[in-house]
Amino acid sequence: MKKYEYTDETIVCAGKTLHRIIALRDFSSVKKGEVGGFIEKYNNLSQYGNAWVSGNVMIFDDAHISGNSQIFGNAIICDNAVVSGDVMIFGEAQITGNSQIFGNAIISGNAIISGDAKISGKAHISGNMIISGDAKISGKAHISGNAIISGDMRVTE
Repeated sequence: MKKYEYTDETIVCAGKTLHRIIALRDFSSVKKGEVGGFIEKYNNLSQYGNAWVSGNVMIFDDAHISGNSQIFGNAIICDNAVVSGDVMIFGEAQITGNSQIFGNAIISGNAIISGDAKISGKAHISGNMIISGDAKISGKAHISGNAIISGDMRVTE
């Protein structure tokens, strides 16, 4: 059984038409009839699990959200980015490129995750962070402030 469908509300972002979604049934903390964020196509947000996007979140291109991930605020997830597991993303975060966010990671603030970056475990990324290239952040790492992490950098616990 589908958990959401498009509403009649659309916006255009990066030349793509995105559709606001609405919940068709209760799941997790989402109630039937609750209005969600914007997606370009049904492949952007899994119909399985408890994954949900709300507020003015925009998901497009081949980005995919699954598992129990919750995305709030004004986050943008695009390109080939993948978000799965029990991830929480909120604020003005931007997840682009081939980035992968999974596990119990939390991304907040104005964080920009791009390139082939991977964030996993219980990592917590916040602030005006830029993580790009082949950077890998995992474990219980907590990174905040105005840091720039790029290249082949690895950060754990």
